[in-house]
Amino acid sequence: MPASGNRSSDDQVSVSGNAYAFVFGENTARLEGAEIRIAELPDLGTVAGPNGAYSLRVPDRTLITPYATVPGYHRTYLQTFFTTGRNLERVNFQVPEEPVYEALAGIVGAELDPDSSELLGSAVVSTFFQKEGRGFDDFDDFHDFRPHGIADAQAEMTDRSGKPAGKPVYFNSDVIPAAELDSSSGDGGVLWANVPSGDYLITGSHPSLRFSSFRATCRPGRLINANPPWGLFEMAPGEDENPAVAGAPA
Repeated sequence: MPASGNRSSDDQVSVSGNAYAFVFGENTARLEGAEIRIAELPDLGTVAGPNGAYSLRVPDRTLITPYATVPGYHRTYLQTFFTTGRNLERVNFQVPEEPVYEALAGIVGAELDPDSSELLGSAVVSTFFQKEGRGFDDFDDFHDFRPHGIADAQAEMTDRSGKPAGKPVYFNSDVIPAAELDSSSGDGGVLWANVPSGDYLITGSHPSLRFSSFRATCRPGRLINANPPWGLFEMAPGEDENPAVAGAPA
């Protein structure tokens, strides 16, 4: 798999990638100094180095939800993975500055705590991402691969019982959530706001393309960005889902 690495041999696997600013306006910062942790394993953590690069060893056969904390930016969680004996590579964090987070929350009507501006529920974000962007070994080449979204795709989020968890909001070509859209633009972005606590499956559909699914563990206050090259990435013809995604217990 393009986003998975070599098999581990010591009952642990590595999770690695880069933390960088949500690309909005002129901010293309790499977030050196970002604190990377695992929600399910509070004793584990590391700090991102140059170019926002990090690597962290985690137990195999374990559910993990990585998150990043950076001063001046909003804490951001990733999708939930289930480690399956192979290293997880290019597990990137795209982290919004606090003013960008608050502006987007206002646009989509996210319910916030009036004192802390934290989400009362969760928000889940992902991108319909072109398969051509999944093969970059160099992070700068990946970062410069834009536009990278796929238009005319639709997403659905369901809870454990298979019940849909509300209507998604798609980003327009200016990277602004637009409630009037009923499918993705060339930006590829999609989000759900005010998601209750629970474990959810997110899937994508398109007239001619296939996408990976992913799982989101929603808890109060979590901004979950299942960002490229994971999340709703385009799958190659005949490709099977990565077991780190498909194998996660429901």
